[in-house]
Amino acid sequence: MLPLVAFGLLVGALADRSSPRGFMIAALSVGMTVAAIISLLLALDLADYWVVACSAVAFGAVWSMDMTLRRRLLGDVAGKERLVTALSFESATNNSTRMLGPLLSGVLYSAFGPIGAFGLMTILYATGLLMMLRVGHISPSDVQPRPPTRILTDLREAFVLAVGDRKPRG
Repeated sequence: MLPLVAFGLLVGALADRSSPRGFMIAALSVGMTVAAIISLLLALDLADYWVVACSAVAFGAVWSMDMTLRRRLLGDVAGKERLVTALSFESATNNSTRMLGPLLSGVLYSAFGPIGAFGLMTILYATGLLMMLRVGHISPSDVQPRPPTRILTDLREAFVLAVGDRKPRG
């Protein structure tokens, strides 16, 4: 969770000022590259503790970008009229993969070892990257660009709002 806290706020603030699509493409590219490098190091029997440590930090940064941007992009792509359906589908698939993921990864790991697991991870990141490249530039007409502000000011205001707002939501 540390990478999510460390990178998520910054990525969200930066994505409001530029292309969230570009950040997502960068995240998928980094994830694909890291998974491919780990697969190669495992195949060459060069993987060691430092590989696990470095990959944990890299994947943490990738996942923090993904978690921060996925729903933002989903809202931009689906539009206001289909947002509830899109978020429901995203939530259902997210929860399904959290249930099935450990089971399938255990089966994959026992059948093919870590090389197979990271190889599949490379393929899935590449598939996600190709899909994201096909989305095109997102610029819905009803989304107004925010006026330029300072990132630290925005982060401070968000923190004050989150800590100070005690009303239950839902």
